[in-house]
Amino acid sequence: MLDAPRLRYHCPYELQFEARLYQDMAIVEGLRGFVVLERQAGADAGALQYADETLRAEFGLGLHKRLVALHYTGIPAPVFCERDETQNSPVAAMARPGPRPQPLIDPDAPVQTNLRLGDGPWPN
Repeated sequence: MLDAPRLRYHCPYELQFEARLYQDMAIVEGLRGFVVLERQAGADAGALQYADETLRAEFGLGLHKRLVALHYTGIPAPVFCERDETQNSPVAAMARPGPRPQPLIDPDAPVQTNLRLGDGPWPN
């Protein structure tokens, strides 16, 4: 399965990050780790807005759709970052859900096996 393209952005003060956009989430990776942002349901159908409790990101802004606005809860003004000049593909969300971790398996859950208990014949 193809992964979403990595979109590289450059911000003020020589900060940079990469983002992968999916239909339901965005993964933003920087020097200090990564964050998973959920897609905002109240946004326009074509809007690429993702958020969590500390950050709201709006991708595809500006005349050439190369800007992203980062709205942090602790900073009053948005931070605008520009997409890397070498990337020419349009900013769009991948048409599939983002990767999710596998659910934890209950160690006490019953497990189906092909072992037979008892002395009866095999069921047909």
